[in-house]
Amino acid sequence: MPVLTSESTVLRPLAWSRTRLLQLSLPALAMLLAGACLMWATGNHPPFQKFDDGWYQLMRSSRTPWLTDANRVLDFVGNTGMVIYAVLLLLVLLRRHWRLGLFTAAVNLGALGLTHLIKYLVDRPRPADHLVPVDHGSYPSGHVSGTVTAMVVTAVVLGRLWMWVSGAILSVAMMFSRTYLGVHWASDTIAGALLGVGVTLLLWALLKDKCLGRNIQADPLEQGATSA
Repeated sequence: MPVLTSESTVLRPLAWSRTRLLQLSLPALAMLLAGACLMWATGNHPPFQKFDDGWYQLMRSSRTPWLTDANRVLDFVGNTGMVIYAVLLLLVLLRRHWRLGLFTAAVNLGALGLTHLIKYLVDRPRPADHLVPVDHGSYPSGHVSGTVTAMVVTAVVLGRLWMWVSGAILSVAMMFSRTYLGVHWASDTIAGALLGVGVTLLLWALLKDKCLGRNIQADPLEQGATSA
């Protein structure tokens, strides 16, 4: 695996091959777009609406004051919190690894733009009984796509197992939170996760070499293990 070298920091960016990255990212984006096309074709009455309705009712029946308060915090984290996090990550990386810093910014902005484009085109109504203010469009969830994108791009660039684990936990919590608060259908959150993973891995497949070209040197031991 490539190892970033600096004066005081060793980063281990994700070293998967382009083929493997495309095998994961393209199906994820294809499922996202297939869901969007299906809802457009059915007038936002997709065949999985029964699943969405059932989960929505389960979330409504599980509401308690303390859980509502906790999910209101996640509402902030998934919006303003992720913007602050993305900016801080960019600033930290710009100091020594500016290519990777710009990559994280490009991925976060790209995911944001695609999320709002699909929201506009699909124009899916949100559930009626929501507990926090919302904007227009339900599919896909912007909180989930933003959180998943930020967490995956961090793990891809910095390369630590605990980042993958903690990012996965936060992403699942955000998916739960958006349905608990009644601002998204369950399928919206799944679509948001697919978007975040798909965009991040696709852009890493396309830009990895350019991002790492002048900032890394291959680890001889790992390079030998890979070739073996």
